[in-house]
Amino acid sequence: QVKARDSVWTGREFVVAGGASERTMMEETRPKDAATYDPSKDEWTVLPDVPFTGSIHPHERSVLLWGPQGGALLENREWKQLPAAPVKALFRGVKQGRLLLYGEGKPVGAIYDFKSGSWTELPKSPLSDRVYNVVHWDGESVFDWGGWTSSDKPRIHFKDGASWKIGAK
Repeated sequence: QVKARDSVWTGREFVVAGGASERTMMEETRPKDAATYDPSKDEWTVLPDVPFTGSIHPHERSVLLWGPQGGALLENREWKQLPAAPVKALFRGVKQGRLLLYGEGKPVGAIYDFKSGSWTELPKSPLSDRVYNVVHWDGESVFDWGGWTSSDKPRIHFKDGASWKIGAK
């Protein structure tokens, strides 16, 4: 029995995908089925399975899937794989038609522009390696603050941060 599913509202339909039971919560065997619900028609439509395990996020009037294997966009009821990211980093959000990845551990990042279909690496951060840092992306600037050393000996809390302007879309 599936206990949790990802879901998003696109502005016209509700999309549900994947999910997990207590047994599959951390496994690659998690369900990959997906469907949409159109409340104006009171109708469910089955979608192709998600191509990999991940979480779904709203993107304009569509859905973005992001996971350890990369990203895919739901277009015309088909999952379209995004090009591979140039850095290994965490998904931090989508703003103004661009997706931000930014490191957990290493202060590296990249932005994917949905219009051009290409990645741009962020400039090197002046911050040292850190985990559990707060990262905010407003579509034009990236803010990185605080966090802890990634080593357990000794564990140090950072009280510094940095921000840099990426530029408006």
